[in-house]
Amino acid sequence: MASTLKDLEQVTSDFFKKYLPHLEVPQWSEKWEFKGGIPQGDKRGCYAWFTNDGKLTYIGLGIGKNSGRYEGNGLGQRLNNYFKWTKKYTEDGKKIYEQTKEDVDYIR
Repeated sequence: MASTLKDLEQVTSDFFKKYLPHLEVPQWSEKWEFKGGIPQGDKRGCYAWFTNDGKLTYIGLGIGKNSGRYEGNGLGQRLNNYFKWTKKYTEDGKKIYEQTKEDVDYIR
């Protein structure tokens, strides 16, 4: 079981090499700390929650937009179920989200 980003990257690589060798191993994004748009928010994919000390606490999935009966979903829609936009912005115009879940300090 993965418990850190390094572990998560390794099991992701192992999985793709074993089950999807014809595809390139995807990379996890930079950490998102609830400011600005949700990275890849309009696309399908996986997300991982971490605590400030780097402990992995949850892995989730968002189904992409325009994918049949799941239309209107994706990473952004999925994460909006857990975190709320505060209607506030940073000085450089990025949205600020309210953290409403425990055991998560940032997302990749």
